[in-house]
This record gives sequence, C-alpha cells and structure tokens, in this order.
Amino acid sequence: MIYGCANFMEIPWETLIKLYRKKLGGKKFEHLENYAEDFIYFLKSQVERFPESVTKDPHYYNIGTYYKKIYGDFQDLRDDFLWDLENSEDFPDESSKCIKECIDDKSLDECCNVSAGENYLNDISNAIMDCIIDEEIKKCIDAEPIESLKDIDPTEFIKEYEELIQDLIEDTFIEIQLGNEHIQKLKTIASNLFLKYDLNKNEPSSGVVIAGFGEEDIFACLESYEVYYFFKKILKYRRREDTTKISYDNTAEIIPFAQGEMVNTFMAGIDPSYIEELMFHLRNEFDNYPPLIIEAKKKLFVENIKEEEICSVVNDLRSETLEKVDNMLKDIIAEKYASIMDVLSTLPKGELAEIAESLVNLTSFKRKITMQKETVAGPIDVSIISKSDGFIWIKRKQYFKRELNPHVNDS
Repeated sequence: MIYGCANFMEIPWETLIKLYRKKLGGKKFEHLENYAEDFIYFLKSQVERFPESVTKDPHYYNIGTYYKKIYGDFQDLRDDFLWDLENSEDFPDESSKCIKECIDDKSLDECCNVSAGENYLNDISNAIMDCIIDEEIKKCIDAEPIESLKDIDPTEFIKEYEELIQDLIEDTFIEIQLGNEHIQKLKTIASNLFLKYDLNKNEPSSGVVIAGFGEEDIFACLESYEVYYFFKKILKYRRREDTTKISYDNTAEIIPFAQGEMVNTFMAGIDPSYIEELMFHLRNEFDNYPPLIIEAKKKLFVENIKEEEICSVVNDLRSETLEKVDNMLKDIIAEKYASIMDVLSTLPKGELAEIAESLVNLTSFKRKITMQKETVAGPIDVSIISKSDGFIWIKRKQYFKRELNPHVNDS
C-alpha cells in the first residue's frame, strides 16, 4: 500500500512496483522483512533513472517551504514585539524578553519615535532573527537523525546545493539585511532538513506499507517505511515504528496510515486531539496557581513563607496532578483498546475486511463535513492477505471497464 505522495520523484509508484515485481520474478524470501529490504534495495538501484533536475526539485521544495515558515515566524514575532513596545512597559512573552535583551535601551527608545525609528528597525529585525534562528538550530540538534544518511557530512550537502540554498535565502528574506552568521546558520538548517527526521511537516514523502507473509512466517507481518528522495546516489528513507508482527502474545492489530484520527477515536473512545487540548488547558491552569497563591498570601498577611517556596510546592503539585491525569487517561484507553483487540482476534476474515472499510469510510465522512482536506475518499480498495489464500481482493476500483479489456489480468 502507498499513501502520501502518489509519485516517487515524478514516477508513479504503480510503475515502480510493477518493475520490482518483474525483477523479483519467482524469487522468494523466508520472512516478510526480507521482501521489504529487497524492495528498498531496488529503489536505491533506480537512482540512474532520475536526471539532475528531478533530484534537485524535492530539495528546492523542502528548503524553500521551511525558509518561508521561518520568515512567517519572523513577521509575526516582529509585529507582536513592536506592538508590545508601543503599548506596554512589560514584556511578558519570553520571545519578546529575548529580543529586548539583544537591543540596547537607546534603540528601543528611538523605535518608539516614528521619525527616528527607521534607523533602528534593522537592529530589531536582526535581534528577532537571532532568536528565531537559534531556536531552529536547537530543533535541528534535538531532531532524530536518519539512519540511512548517517555517513553524509552536512558540509558535503551544503557544498552540493550551495547555489540553490543561497538563491532561496535571497528570495525569501529579501526584506531583511541578514548577517553572515544568519546565512551560515540558515545553511546549517538546510542540511539538517535533509539529514534529520520530521523537521519539516511539508517535506515530500510517501508511505510504503508491505504486509503479508514470508515463506517461513506463520503469523502476518507488516513493514512500514517513509520514502523521501535522493541526495546524489543515497536514498533518504526511514523504517517506521508501526512495523509489527502478529504473534501468540500480540493476536491482533489495527494500524491507521495517513489520517488516523477517526480510527484512533474508535479504538480509544475519545479523540486524541481532545486529550491534547485537555492536558494543554490543565497545564495553563496550573501555571496560573503560583501568582494566585502569592497574591492570596499577601491578602492574608501570612508571614514566614517565601514566595519561592510557594512556587516550588505548587509546581511539584502541578507535576504530580498532571502525571496522575495523564496516566488515568492512558489506562482507560488501554483497557478499551485491549477489549477490542480481543474480539478482533476471533473474527472471520470477511468481517475484518468490513471493519477496515468502515473505519476508512468514517475518516472519509469526517473529512467531507469538516474544513479539513478531503485526502481520504471513496471508492475504497479492500483486500485480505492470509497464509492459506494469499492476497485476495474484496473490493477494487478500476479506471476502465473490465469487459472491454479482457487482456488485463487481476494483478
């Protein structure tokens, strides 16, 4: 199964899969993971099919969209900061405090003077870029490296795409007078966008799911990969954590790919986004407790209690309470999930196919009646893979009438 981008560097996945099937021929492997590894090896061998212009396009898009995000963050933070500067003596926002520390008081005073402010806006812009770019560099350091790219030197990537990166910097940050340090850090960010995982949510990629049995596999297996694009002759790809195997201890699994919110809601009994919102608001509420208690202490004239001690005690209570709430929610979800898995492991194959189709239909229906993109829609392909019967289509859409094309087989 393929999800995400329907093409791999402008070649349809359907074409690549048929080429691999032809290459595989009658060759068989003991385990499913061997088929998955062989397919990835096949993809790596296809690098010569792609001209330089095609291999460069994904990098241009990936770096370009991220630079636009950074520039958008810069504009938002600059506007907020200037509003704070004109309307408030305090800078409650951490980012505003960071910027204020980077600018001398004279520049701040002059910025409030419209006639003189132009001379100092560059100082503010550079301070804002310092804060934003330093935060992005921290993200790059903390991001998970891609195992398949561990031997690539970041400077090698920058050298290969020096001109492309420089053009994107000039086109994106045209209104800002960037210093050399900013430019070097932006180049570092560009190399990390390729070498690290999940920095850019808009990075072009495809999900590749391989499920079934090897010759020696008794229970069903599933291998899942994210496949990106090439740097020179090196393929960027990642084996996903939702790779799984059915076993005596793990008798059933429901794994959503692409959009999984409705499947997760069905399984957990609550939309995961609601849990995130709940925990977010709980944290905000608890964050307000220390100043409220300190204020109450002043009104009650409580002596011999330091404000630092109050904050420390309340923060400890906050952490304990949040942990208890989080664990309680996880226990409730785990109990409901386990009960569904127990039933699924006993259902006949036909009913499993109906459940899978229903869950996809739920996601499609939700996307249709909300403001989200309709990235899931019918008609839906449904198949069953079993050790005894192999791969069986239950439902399959075609763009042609089968009776007019008898030469086309079911594969």
